Amino acid sequence: MNGYWIATVQKPTETAFYNFTKTFVLSQKAISFEINVSADTRYKLYVNENFVCEGPCQGGKDTQYFESADAVEFLHVGENTLRIYVQHVVGDMFLSEYRREQPAVWFSSTLKLETGEKTEIVSDKTWACSEDLGAKTHVCKDMHITMPPNETVFFDKAEKTHEIEELYKPCLETKCVTRWGDAQKYMLAPRPIPLFHAEEARELKPERTGENFFEFDAEEYTTAYVRVRFKAPKGYAVRIIYSECRAFEEHYHDEDGDLRVRTIKKNRDDAEGKIFGAYDLLYGAGETREHTFFWFRAFRYIRIECDVPFEVQLFTARYVYPFTKFACREGVGSFVSNQKMLDDMWKISINTVECCTHETFVDCPYYEQGQYSMDGLLESLFALRLSNDTSMPKKFIEDLARGQNAEGLVPAKAPCTFDQLIPTFALFWVMTVREYLRYTADAEFAKKYTGTIDKVLECFNSFIDERGLVGETHYWNFIDWVPEWSRNGSIDEGRTTLTVYSMIYAAALVDAADIAEKCGRHGLAAEYRERKAALVCAINEHCYDEEKGMYTDVPGRRLFSRHTTIWAVLSGCAYGMAAKVLIERTFAYNDVSLTTFSMNYFTFRALEKTGLYEKYAPSVFGGWKKMLDLNCTTWCENPDSPRSECHGWSSTPMYEISAMVLGVYPTEDGFAKARIAPVSVPEGFRASGRVPIPEGYIDVAVSRVGEKMSLSVNASREIELEIKLPGYEAEKAYTKKYFAECKIL
Repeated sequence: MNGYWIATVQKPTETAFYNFTKTFVLSQKAISFEINVSADTRYKLYVNENFVCEGPCQGGKDTQYFESADAVEFLHVGENTLRIYVQHVVGDMFLSEYRREQPAVWFSSTLKLETGEKTEIVSDKTWACSEDLGAKTHVCKDMHITMPPNETVFFDKAEKTHEIEELYKPCLETKCVTRWGDAQKYMLAPRPIPLFHAEEARELKPERTGENFFEFDAEEYTTAYVRVRFKAPKGYAVRIIYSECRAFEEHYHDEDGDLRVRTIKKNRDDAEGKIFGAYDLLYGAGETREHTFFWFRAFRYIRIECDVPFEVQLFTARYVYPFTKFACREGVGSFVSNQKMLDDMWKISINTVECCTHETFVDCPYYEQGQYSMDGLLESLFALRLSNDTSMPKKFIEDLARGQNAEGLVPAKAPCTFDQLIPTFALFWVMTVREYLRYTADAEFAKKYTGTIDKVLECFNSFIDERGLVGETHYWNFIDWVPEWSRNGSIDEGRTTLTVYSMIYAAALVDAADIAEKCGRHGLAAEYRERKAALVCAINEHCYDEEKGMYTDVPGRRLFSRHTTIWAVLSGCAYGMAAKVLIERTFAYNDVSLTTFSMNYFTFRALEKTGLYEKYAPSVFGGWKKMLDLNCTTWCENPDSPRSECHGWSSTPMYEISAMVLGVYPTEDGFAKARIAPVSVPEGFRASGRVPIPEGYIDVAVSRVGEKMSLSVNASREIELEIKLPGYEAEKAYTKKYFAECKIL
C-alpha cells in the first residue's frame, strides 16, 4: 500500500474540522475501488458525497488502525471527488484518541477499470485542504451545570484554505522495513473489529418550544449522531445542548463559605428539571444550513437555542456496536417473562451495554468515554451474554495489554493519551482473559498474553510486605464509590495497606493459574497456586478480626465492609461453612460499608458460591429497583445523585437473568459442558430466553404452576448438560434437547 501521510503545514491550537479533497476523472466504468484510509484524529470518508466509512478505530499508543472498503458503487464516468472530513483534536478533549500536532490523513487505493487496467489513487501533495469554520464542539467534563457562551461570530466565509505537506510513507505493523530497524510511531494495522455504521436517522419532534428555543425528548437514553437543519441570522450562534436527564440546581456554601451550585437528580421524567451539559455550536448564515456532528453524542434530552428567533429540525441516528449483526448462527441473547420488573431490567441492561460499546467498551458515553479495565471485565461478560461475537472482548484485552508499563501494570484505561494506574484494575484485566477463555475455549488467543499476565503478577509480588500482604502501592487504590469512604473511592485515600487488594490479587492468581494450565504452562500454574496459598495464609493471620468475626478493611484497624467479605470468599480465604457464616454475619451487621453497582456483580458471585444467592440477592437488587422507580432508561454509575446516568459496569442484571434466572453457565471452557440451574422459581412464574455459545445457542424455558416446575432446554448442538433443579441432586445428560418436570421441594 502506497501513499504519504499528508498534513497541514500549520499546527492548530484549537480543535477544528478540515476537508482533505482529491478530484480525478474516469474515462470508463470501474469494477472495483479498494480503499484503505486513516486520519488524525477522526475522519469520515465520502466518495462523490456518499458516505463510505469512518474511523480510525481507536487503537494503542503505538499503533494506528486503518479502515478498508470497496467504494466502487459511488463512482461514475467523468469527474469524481474524494473528501476526507477530519476532526483534529487539540488539548484534553477526547482523551481516548491519540493525536499528532497537525491534522493528517493517509489514503491508499487501487482502482480497477472494465478493461482490466489498474491505477492507484493515494494521498500526496496533489490533494487540497480547507478548514470548516462553521462548527465548534465542547466536551462536558463534570456533572455541574455547564452553559455555552452567548457567542456571536461574523460568519463571513465557510472555510479557510491550508497548505499541505507530505510527511512520510507509513508501513504496516507487521511489515515495517527500515534500514536500521527503527520503528515508526503510529504504525498502521488493519481495523480489528468489523465496520459498522449509524442506524437510519429519524426526526425528533420538539416537546417544548419558545421564541428562542426548542426542547426534544428522545424517550430513552441513547448515543447517536446528530444532524441539524437550521436557519438563523448571519453571525448568531445556535447552541445544541445535550443532557442525560432533566435535573435541578441546588445552591450551597462550601467549607470556605463560598456560594456554590450543585446538580440534584430526581425523577428522570420530571418536566420541571433543566436541560444542561455538553454542547455544540453552529453559526447562522442567513440561509438554511445543515450540519451532521462528527462524533456521537449521548443524551436523553436536547435543547437547541439562539439569542434571536430561528428555525430548526433535529435528526438523530443511533450509533452503537451492533452485537446482534455480528453474532453467528442466531447467537443473540434474549429474555422474556411474565414479570415486568425482570423484563424491564433486561431491556435497560441491553440499552446500557449498547450505549457503552462503540469502538471500545466505554465507562460512560457522556463524559470521558474511557475504556477501563474493571469496567471492561464486566462489559465483556455482559457482551458475551448478549452475543457470541467475540470481536469486542478480544479488542479490549489487546488494547489494555498494549499499554503495559515497565513495572508490569496494565493501565487502568486504554486507549488514552496519558497513563492512569489503578493497581487492581490490572488484576481485573487478568480475570478478563480467564473469562474470555471460559466462554470461547480460545487458548491460542489467551496464550499470547501469558507473558503480560506474568508481568502483572510479578509487579504485585513486588508490593508484598514483610507480613506477606500487598502493601502500599503508591498509586490510586480505588475500590468502589462507597458514600462514606474518601472522595477517591478508597479508604483513607488508599494510602495504606488494604486487605481487599491482597484478596483480589489472590483471586487473580487462581485465574492466572487456570490460564497457564489451559495454555500448557504447567510449571507457571503451579507457581501461581503456591503464591496464592502463601497469600491466603498471610491474610488469615493478619486481617481477620476475631471479635467481629469478619475480615478488616485495613489490617489492625476495626473497619469493615462487604468488599472484604466477598473477596475473602472469592479468593478462597474463607470457604465451605466458614464462608457461609461470614456472609450471614456480614449481611446481619448494620455498621458495614456496602458494595455499590461496580462491585455488586462480585457480591452476587460470592452469594452464589456460598449457596445464599436466593436469600440475599433480592436486597442487593434494591439499587436497580430504585432506578426503575426513577424512570431511568440506562443504569447509573452509582446510587443517589450519580455523575453518570449510563455506566456499563452497572448492567449486572443482564448477567443475573441469563446465568441465574435461566441458570445457564459453562462448566467447561467454550461450553463443552454447561450447567442449567435456575434459581428458585416463584409460583406462577414463566420465563424463556436464549444464551449465546460459540457458533450457536442454548434456549431455556422455565415455569412453575403450583408445586410443579417445568424446565426445557434446546441447544444448537449436542452438549453435555448438568441439570440442577431446586431440591434435587444434579442430573447429567448429553443431548440437544431436554425436558423435565418436578415437584418443588
